[in-house]
Amino acid sequence: MNGGARKKRNLRRYLVAGVLVWLPILATIWVVSFMLRIMDRTLLLLPPSYRPEALVGFSLPGWGRCSH
Repeated sequence: MNGGARKKRNLRRYLVAGVLVWLPILATIWVVSFMLRIMDRTLLLLPPSYRPEALVGFSLPGWGRCSH
């Protein structure tokens, strides 16, 4: 039975380590995408001729094109 308890302990250790690795990565992705959406919506307040898409000629994520 000692081997079964050791396997459970190791499995739990790997699961906790995996969560501790993935949680900051997912939080960073969420924060970056949230900031890009905020920047896009804020740039929509500019007149159409001053928006980055009109100045550059193509869409850049986070530079003023609001995607829903």
